[in-house]
Amino acid sequence: MTTSLIRVQQVHASQPYVRDMVISYEDKQRMTSQICTLYICTVYISTLYISTLYICTLYICALYICTLYICTLYVCTLYFMLYIFVLYTLYSIYLYFIYLHTIYLYSLFLLYALHSICSYFIPYALYLYSIYLYSVYLYSIHYTRYLYTLYICTPYKVLLYIKYIRHYSMQCRYTQYIHYTQHILHTIGYSTHEITVYNILLYTRYSTQCHNTPKLTVLDFE
Repeated sequence: MTTSLIRVQQVHASQPYVRDMVISYEDKQRMTSQICTLYICTVYISTLYISTLYICTLYICALYICTLYICTLYVCTLYFMLYIFVLYTLYSIYLYFIYLHTIYLYSLFLLYALHSICSYFIPYALYLYSIYLYSVYLYSIHYTRYLYTLYICTPYKVLLYIKYIRHYSMQCRYTQYIHYTQHILHTIGYSTHEITVYNILLYTRYSTQCHNTPKLTVLDFE
């Protein structure tokens, strides 16, 4: 190979045209090498650019899809919350109307019960009150008669009986005297047994004073 190279150099030295052709061939080889290198670099850069662009496109698409999903989820959440709020508001209004309706029915029931109680008990209460007034009226009449008898008739009767007693005692008329004495004691409020004992004592007293006192037994004083 060294012999060939020396030969080529000799040829180059003896023939300038061939030398120029050889130089041009080397340039072509160098240019071809550069073109290949440039091509390889271009293909590598193109491949790298396309890969980067593809990856970026995929990343942008994924980011877009994720953003769209998040936005869709956010909007759906807002719509769902709005739906829940509207549903809760409507249910609250429904419960409020149910509450008002219940109060209305309860008020009607109370009014009906009060009306029933009044329609049943008021006549009965009026009847009892009329009976009470009638009882008070009878009691007032009885009490008036009692007061009239106690403060008007009784003193008059007692005075009248005392007058008769004095009159008959002076005449020794024992029977009439005992009769009016019993009336006085009975009017004042003595019992029958007390009146009988008192009559026996009076008989014992006046039998010694009056000679015309009748002969009586215990049975005559009862």
